Formats: sequence, C-alpha cells, structure tokens
Amino acid sequence: MAESIYETFQLFDTDKSGSVDVDELREGLQKTIKLQLSEEEAIRLMNAFDDNGDGVLQPSEFKSVEDFKRKFEEFVRKEKEVATAARVEARLQRKERDDPGKRNIVV
Repeated sequence: MAESIYETFQLFDTDKSGSVDVDELREGLQKTIKLQLSEEEAIRLMNAFDDNGDGVLQPSEFKSVEDFKRKFEEFVRKEKEVATAARVEARLQRKERDDPGKRNIVV
C-alpha cells in the first residue's frame, strides 16, 4: 500500500518538487476521482493532512485518494449539520420575535 500511495503522490506532484501544493492537490483529485474542489475546500483538506504546517504535502504526509475523499465528505457532512442547526436556530428566533408571549419548548 505504501508503494501505491507513493506512486499516487508522484502523479499529484506534477512539478516534481517533492511536495504537493494546493493546486496540485486539487488537480490530482479532479483527475483521479473527479472530485471538484474549490480553492477554499482544497486548503481545508490540505490543512487536515499537513502535519508540519508548511502548506504542502510531503510523501510522509500524503494519504490515499480514498482518505482525501473521506475527509472531504466528513467536511461536507459537518458543514451541512452546522447549516441545519443555524437554520433551526434562526427559525426559533424568528418565531420568538414574532410571538414573544409564547414559550417555545424544544424536545
């Protein structure tokens, strides 16, 4: 498996610098699994795996494409949960504002 990850790393490292930057990560994920990321999403993904915080991935920090995909899906799930909670909170606040005499009990 380590050899496979290193081979994938080499595919992502298009400038052969020995590290994968955000643009290379985006391009590599697009080419390998058709995962289209915004720059912000790619930066968040990079930060999740960039152990030494230098803004690029070295071979030792590089994970399998499946690991990148799982982490990205985790980000998306969490964002949806936060957005849903924010919508519920906003509805409750509007309801309280529109009818301040009634108490809303959430179970």
